[in-house]
Amino acid sequence: FLLPSRRTRGFSGFLRSIICTHAGENRQFIREGRWLMAVVVYGAGGQARVLLELMERAGICPLAGLVDDNTAIHGTKIEGLPVLGSIEKLGSLVRVHRIHRAAIAIGDNATRKRFAEHAKSIGLRLPVLIHPNAYVSPTAHLGEGTVVLAGAIVGPHVKIGDLCIIN
Repeated sequence: FLLPSRRTRGFSGFLRSIICTHAGENRQFIREGRWLMAVVVYGAGGQARVLLELMERAGICPLAGLVDDNTAIHGTKIEGLPVLGSIEKLGSLVRVHRIHRAAIAIGDNATRKRFAEHAKSIGLRLPVLIHPNAYVSPTAHLGEGTVVLAGAIVGPHVKIGDLCIIN
């Protein structure tokens, strides 16, 4: 599932998820107004592969690709998605690929925070990502950019901060 922070979620309509059937699969297309909103993944290592599997299982699309500072992988594909370039080029990539959301696929907390600040500075939102095989109580509050991975259980009235990874 791709959700805005529960602190900001409401029926105001700033984010609408539309479930569509595409090639026999359910896909969650993210729309804001008339435009499809693409998601970019910060980082192209092991954590990125975990998030890509989560988003594939949840049917989240479109995914624009990944950004990473490792120049050796620029122009290649990871799990079928292009590595678009360095994180510094993301400002220009946002317009070209209509990117509106960023998933942070970095395990180090200080680096996650730095990349989140960079994403926000260029106008990207940080969605909450929940694996379909995870359980999150409807009364739990998840901060923006939090990722809940397969098998995790988040109980009633739990408050989780921003940019957390729940295994």
